Amino acid sequence: MEKLTLQKFEEAAEKVKEVTLQTNLVYSEYFSAQSGNKVYLKPENMQYTGAYKVRGAYYKISTMSEEERKKGLITASAGNHAQGVAYAAKKYGVKATVVMPTTTPLIKVNRTKDYGALSLAVQYYARPRIVLNVPASCFMPRPNVDSAVIKLERYEKPPVDVADEHLMFRIIRASFNQRRKTMMNSVGNSGDINVSKEKLATALEKCGLPLTIRGEALTLEQFAQIANAIVE
Repeated sequence: MEKLTLQKFEEAAEKVKEVTLQTNLVYSEYFSAQSGNKVYLKPENMQYTGAYKVRGAYYKISTMSEEERKKGLITASAGNHAQGVAYAAKKYGVKATVVMPTTTPLIKVNRTKDYGALSLAVQYYARPRIVLNVPASCFMPRPNVDSAVIKLERYEKPPVDVADEHLMFRIIRASFNQRRKTMMNSVGNSGDINVSKEKLATALEKCGLPLTIRGEALTLEQFAQIANAIVE
């Protein structure tokens, strides 16, 4: 195994800047008071994929040879790592297979409680297909759900046209961070999106949507339409 050095860490840190946002530390008065120390939070939920895990996936793929990449990727995840791998694989044009429980948002239809930012991201980048069902009896200890091997067939071109995909996914994350609130409140009050409530209202009306709509009631196509209407 290659020895890890400070230089390697610095090279990795520089490489992942290609797909990550700089997230500055935020002082937490609550946790500082609770712990008697100065506590700072690093808001990695503001990353394009909603978590820090894209860092490892992207850097790992960057170190692979072209021959290795052609063989494709496989990973097991029930959440953010799957999204990170999918995004990193798209950037490098690599096929990816993700193994996850059948109860994760990936294979849930919209308008269910599990519909969220992850399932929308998968819809945008790839077509999910179950290739093998795995019963709970195959695991020890036995889980309460069955699982499946799922293949993500990457799209050559996303299924929706969006002028600013970063803006679209920021809107999606804001919508599902407070899914019980309307788009006007969840997105309009998000510090991550520099869009006034007036402009958001105009965009919703232009898309033929009521101002009381919630993010969980929208499809990927509608999120793209909202983002495009804001950009115009």
